[in-house]
Amino acid sequence: MQCDSLTAQKVGNLTNDSDGEIPTPGDDPELWKRVCNELSIGTIVHGTVICRRPFGLFLDIGYGNAANALLLVPEFKEARNRPIPFDEYPMLGDILSASVINIDFERRTIALTQKQIRLKKDVDEAPP
Repeated sequence: MQCDSLTAQKVGNLTNDSDGEIPTPGDDPELWKRVCNELSIGTIVHGTVICRRPFGLFLDIGYGNAANALLLVPEFKEARNRPIPFDEYPMLGDILSASVINIDFERRTIALTQKQIRLKKDVDEAPP
């Protein structure tokens, strides 16, 4: 399903700034059970950007289409200090780290944040 049509159904007006397609959760109950067993709130995941939209990014976190992982713009680590223009969002194929903040079992979606994690680089640069 095209990201634009799904997004238009859910949020109404949207710009043409978009890349990739929104992944549709799959029908494999065994894979979804594995996702539920392996992930919990606070789990740090690493994922590849597979869809960019003005409202955020969809990441492939290693479970194929068993679940959608969404990193909304306010949850970008860069959003801590300023609004981020779409052309500065991470690109398709970029690998990001984020923390799970919500798992919606009915919709098979995973909400992510970068605000609650401290990457090794942040720890290395932190004052003693």
